[in-house]
Amino acid sequence: MYSFEKKICVIIPTHNRLKTTLKCVTTLSSIDSQLPIIICDSNSTDGTVDSLSKFSNVTVVPAFDNWWTGACNLGIDYALTNKFDLLVILNDDIDFNSNLIDLLLEKHEQYPEHIISAYQDTPTGPFLGYNYHGLLKTQELISVSSSDVFVDSSNGCCLLVPSHVFYTIGLLDAVNCPHLYGDTVFQLKAMKSGFKTIAIPTILIKQHESTDYTSRINLNTIFTFPGSPFHLRSFLKFGQVLFNGKILFFLFGFKYIFSYIRALVSLFFILVFRP
Repeated sequence: MYSFEKKICVIIPTHNRLKTTLKCVTTLSSIDSQLPIIICDSNSTDGTVDSLSKFSNVTVVPAFDNWWTGACNLGIDYALTNKFDLLVILNDDIDFNSNLIDLLLEKHEQYPEHIISAYQDTPTGPFLGYNYHGLLKTQELISVSSSDVFVDSSNGCCLLVPSHVFYTIGLLDAVNCPHLYGDTVFQLKAMKSGFKTIAIPTILIKQHESTDYTSRINLNTIFTFPGSPFHLRSFLKFGQVLFNGKILFFLFGFKYIFSYIRALVSLFFILVFRP
C-alpha cells in the first residue's frame, strides 16, 4: 500500500443495491482491510446494512430518505467530525483497479489543494470532464488527454476531495440538487474559490449503466422527483452557479434552456402515450 500520513476515508452512498455495494466494499477491503469506509445508506430494505456488519472497517451512517447528494453530505459530515483529511466520494456501481486509492493519494501529493478525479469509461464513451467557455459558457467535453487536465467539473462517482475544500465552501447543495447536479454545482463552486478539479487519464474506472428513473416519473412529478432529469431546482441552481446569477443565466444560457425544453417536450410525449 502507498505510505501516507494523512487520514483518508471512502464515502459510499447506497440504496437497495446489496450485491453491488458488497462487491465494492469487498474490493476496497481486500486491498486494505484497515481503510475506513463510510456507507451512507438511504433506508435500504434488501439487507445491505446487515451484510456489512462483517467488515470491521465499515461504518454505516443512516441517510434516511436522502438521495445521492444528501446521503453524501451525511458521510462527509461524519468524516469531518472525525477529523479525516481526505475524503474519497465513490459510487458503488463502478469497476476499478486494486491500486485506485494509491493512485489517488499519489496525485493528491502532486496537487494537494485540488480535487482529483479519474478517467471514466462510461456506456456513452470515455469521459474526463467538462470545461465551460466564454460568455455563453459553451460546454466542451474532455474525453481524451495525454496528461493530467484541469476541468471545470467531472462526474461525482469518484472524487478525492481534501477536507479544506469543504471547510471553505461548505457541503454539497442537497436542498436544490438532491440528486442530479449535486456534484457539478459543488465543483463549480470549488473552482470559483480556487480549488480546481484535476482529471487523471492514468486512473481508470468503469461506470455501469446509469439508473433510469423514467418509469417513476409522471406528469405531476417531472419537475420535483429527485431522480428526474428535469428536476427544476437542480437545473436552475446549476445555471445560477455556472453563470454567476439567475439573471445572467436567463440572458446568456439560452443554449442550456433550449436543450432542457427540447428534451422535456420529448419526455412529455413519452409520458402521455406511455401504456
